[in-house]
Amino acid sequence: MPQSSNLDESQIIKLPDAELSYHSILFPSSEASSLLKNLQKKIEWTQNRIRFYGKESLVPRLEAWYGDPGKSYTYSGIHMDPKPWTDELLLIKKRSSLSWCDLQLRAYQLLQGWCGPGGLAQ
Repeated sequence: MPQSSNLDESQIIKLPDAELSYHSILFPSSEASSLLKNLQKKIEWTQNRIRFYGKESLVPRLEAWYGDPGKSYTYSGIHMDPKPWTDELLLIKKRSSLSWCDLQLRAYQLLQGWCGPGGLAQ
């Protein structure tokens, strides 16, 4: 796929109850590959436990919550306090031109291993 020299190719997609900012290219391929490798090493993944119908089980994905201090997140009884931004996540945040206060990362388990950047865990 040809790469564009314009790294600011973005569009706003309006939805009934949301607005999505889509950036087709934020990083050239080589920079994106390097960034991904660094994130694979630095992201502190956790696998939370959740209770359904009285039974506790593992959430079927790895999760990480990064953000500004005090921007905690709770869902289904699972409370997550943000980890400090990594340099790589700050670069993505800056390049996107959006003002986020937090970021949730997820890696989903397939039949074997984990999907997500580089198969994260086997």
